[in-house]
Amino acid sequence: NLAADGQVLPIVVCYEHSREVLLHRLLCMESIANPDDPAPEGVTRAEIERAVLEYYDAHRETEARRQLNLDWLMRRLPRLEQSWLRLGRYMERLWLVHGDGTRTTTEWLHEYVRLAQETTPYKRVLLIVDYAQRVPVPPLLNLAGLDWAGRIDFVMRALKGLATSLGVPVLAVAAADADGLRQQRVHFENLWGPATVQYEPDVALIVNRDTADASGEARTVRVAIEKNRNGPSEVEFRHRLHGAYYCISRRGDRVSGEESYQTERVELRRRQGAARPGLDPTL
Repeated sequence: NLAADGQVLPIVVCYEHSREVLLHRLLCMESIANPDDPAPEGVTRAEIERAVLEYYDAHRETEARRQLNLDWLMRRLPRLEQSWLRLGRYMERLWLVHGDGTRTTTEWLHEYVRLAQETTPYKRVLLIVDYAQRVPVPPLLNLAGLDWAGRIDFVMRALKGLATSLGVPVLAVAAADADGLRQQRVHFENLWGPATVQYEPDVALIVNRDTADASGEARTVRVAIEKNRNGPSEVEFRHRLHGAYYCISRRGDRVSGEESYQTERVELRRRQGAARPGLDPTL
């Protein structure tokens, strides 16, 4: 959305997937006309992969097999052409970077942002890191024998330092710990890592599964603001999930207090505070 708007340059550094995988997902996302539609129609990644294999099978003995023909592919999948056109309107304003789990340290993230600020016309840059616990530390720190908690602590502090020193917002995806995954309900306190994982962020958005269909696939998700230094928190919304197209609806419905996962979270924090004298449970 930011890239399409044209005012901000998003830099997405993903440590889990290649740029090709991210591009496939963007094509699927852009293939649906309206994410707020309860049952949108579009192109899935399985359909794209099947069409690609059909192309190579059909051109097995010809020179055309050397390079995929996009026109052929789009004739096979008409919705893909519209998706390609939508994507083409903003791809030059979206940087997709494959993060190497051993080499793409926070120093490299700093350089990506600095490069964008100095060589592009965009005055505003957003750094997106997927995900924070996968960012490697510099080799010298590894030689110093940091444990996993020390490495995550360093990365969280470095991301905060990058944001403040370069004046850019940083959106970092974070993994949940084992307890949160077992419970199938994650809160801010379940993020994997030392205390800095909860202390450094100014805002925390938590996504949880909600309703599911007969096959067990999630149909809606809950998006909660569980920390906000400059606004309301413990606020939760329900959004439609279109998993095949890698997106959720843009508009969500506010979850009432009786249903909200935040009610149990606030109560749990109150009990923890009462059990630890001197700790303010509202902090």
